[in-house]
Amino acid sequence: MDSNYIEETFENYLSTASTNYALLIDGSWGSGKTYFWKNTLAKKCAKKEFKPIYLSLNGINKIEDLKYQFLIKIVPFLNVLDSKTGNIGKTLIATLSSSLGNVDINNLIKDIEVDSKKLNTYVVCFDDLERCSIATPEVLGFINNYVEHKGLKVVILSDESKIDEKEKDKYNNIKEKVIGRVLSYRNNVSKTLPLLFKKYETENTDFYNFLDGQKDFVLDLLKSYQEDNLRKVSFYIDLLHGLYPIIKDFDKFNKEVVMFTLIITLEFKTGKLTSSDYKDYKGYNSLNSTYAAFNFQVPEKKGYLGHFKKDDSEKEEKTESPLEVFYNKYLNDKIDQYFFYPSIYEYVLTGYFDKDRLVDELKKRHPEEVPPETLAYRKIITYRFRHLSNTEFEESFEQVYQLAEEGKYFLYDYLQLSNFFNFFSESKLINFTKSEIQNTLDNGIQISQKRDEINEDLFDSMFVRFGIKDDDQFIAEKIKDAHQIIKAKKETQKGNLLIETINKNDSEELDEIFKRFFFNDKMFQYLTPIGLFDSLKQANNETIDNFNQNLDKRYSSTNVKDYLSNDLPFLQEFNACLNKYLSSKTNTDVNIFLFNELTAKVDSICEKLS
Repeated sequence: MDSNYIEETFENYLSTASTNYALLIDGSWGSGKTYFWKNTLAKKCAKKEFKPIYLSLNGINKIEDLKYQFLIKIVPFLNVLDSKTGNIGKTLIATLSSSLGNVDINNLIKDIEVDSKKLNTYVVCFDDLERCSIATPEVLGFINNYVEHKGLKVVILSDESKIDEKEKDKYNNIKEKVIGRVLSYRNNVSKTLPLLFKKYETENTDFYNFLDGQKDFVLDLLKSYQEDNLRKVSFYIDLLHGLYPIIKDFDKFNKEVVMFTLIITLEFKTGKLTSSDYKDYKGYNSLNSTYAAFNFQVPEKKGYLGHFKKDDSEKEEKTESPLEVFYNKYLNDKIDQYFFYPSIYEYVLTGYFDKDRLVDELKKRHPEEVPPETLAYRKIITYRFRHLSNTEFEESFEQVYQLAEEGKYFLYDYLQLSNFFNFFSESKLINFTKSEIQNTLDNGIQISQKRDEINEDLFDSMFVRFGIKDDDQFIAEKIKDAHQIIKAKKETQKGNLLIETINKNDSEELDEIFKRFFFNDKMFQYLTPIGLFDSLKQANNETIDNFNQNLDKRYSSTNVKDYLSNDLPFLQEFNACLNKYLSSKTNTDVNIFLFNELTAKVDSICEKLS
């Protein structure tokens, strides 16, 4: 329901001299009902010379507590209180607002009744009806006492879909008596977004101007993603506020930062991503227009004629991978505006913002330069090959086929090349057999492998996480073999890097390695405990002390177990090497002192991780 209609209905309610019913505003959690009350309806109360009062029912579990909360909201504004036991008068105000030893405040208020004549200038908003621990029918019965018998004007905010199913029948029965109108609220993000921005108008003028300049773009995104949850949007704006000191100097990439931050925020706030996913990019870092064309557009299998199968009864139901679902939800028509920022991903999910890392990412950011082989690839390895003339198709195919054989494409592209080449062959568009295509692509894979370029996330998304199956298992296995060979080579290089740095007694480089792997549980993955110990045993005292200090920083966080628990087996075995070495030492010098410090530190770390 349009908020203008709700405002009009509310104004009519205020203008009606005597009412004996409440208004209920129904809307989903986070839709902005509370914000709408405080920033719109409450102001209308004041203009009509009513005093707005707000009371959240969240967490209230006894009707006596509800009455107490209600009275302490009303009492400060009233001069007269009636009681079945006599006139208590203004002194109750002090009594209600102070602690008197063992006096039970509920005993003081149980017989108090507010003079109904004093209620006709108030409008009370009861929020979070569905979150109240008291049975909902009982809460409405309490409210009805004031609505029906004392003429109090009441607005109830609720998400009716969350009302306990066991109470629904009783709730609906009493609701008919208490509620005069149910108004369905849907946040008008076009109206509320500028109000959320306004918070920064005086607090941070530069940021406010930035938001104002991005307003139309953000609104388009929110509408495109069908998102109007005010809590999510407020959280998102706060994140942009944190990013602004950095991104303000990189105007060229503001829009992609704004969009990327919003997308990851929505995935996080809906529970699709959690804090523990901050190291798992889910394949999102692989997405770009080329990836989408290669992976989300596949050639038709046998039996297809153009876009359609011969027999609809043969139609296979397509199951989208999580990455494709993500792409279709957020990027189908926006992929050219998308760029993955690891530092922002981590910031949204954990709250930790590595400003230097974002600066580095932005400095290295540059528009995509599409090489000729990719342009040719895009022409035919998509559905768009149908739009080419006969000559264009033949020339483009010949170019791509030759470049594929020369190893010009990324290792993983060869699976899609196989898909389309085989489809073209089956469709009689080219004069190559499946065997000839396999030999050509195998040659290309062997050449491509020599560049030692791999992408673990892309590999996982293709063969592990989403379990892509393909007709050409020969090419799929060739890609997997090449990936593993390159990976093993790189792992050996990574494992040697820390050892080489210690062997060189390069404290500065040692600091950089620890910084690079600060939140990464892969730091010791390619090392052996005995190999690390042997290197430290040969190192000078300064390097050993530096290693100790960096180790201490690495595991200083109170929740380090959530991030680095995989380090535990390595550290336990490493500590065994240290203890065996120290058990044979009878003297103590600076070197032995440092190793004693190290083993004590590792003991403490293992305890935190276990």
